[in-house]
Amino acid sequence: MNWVSSWGAGLLFGLFLQATLADEQLLLPKSPTIVVTSSNLVSCKEPRPEICYEVYAPVCAVRKVQVQCTLAPCLNIEQKTYANDCQACSDHKVVGFASGGECS
Repeated sequence: MNWVSSWGAGLLFGLFLQATLADEQLLLPKSPTIVVTSSNLVSCKEPRPEICYEVYAPVCAVRKVQVQCTLAPCLNIEQKTYANDCQACSDHKVVGFASGGECS
């Protein structure tokens, strides 16, 4: 009877170890972070896309935002990560983007 309980414990531990290793293999590598500058900014072209592909190739986009300023200087732009360049440029607030990773 004792060997049965130890065999069962070994089986459970093996299944746990296998599930843990399987979870680690499913983790995606972290995308690099980038900062948009004038040298790496790609402007969105007109007409803007209405339908986009579903590929994850993150870009850091620059968007115009409406801000109420009380003190100068007022920044009316923000950086936002989009899944790809098409999805970034389909947002009419986006001025341009830098490819190669997520916003820092």
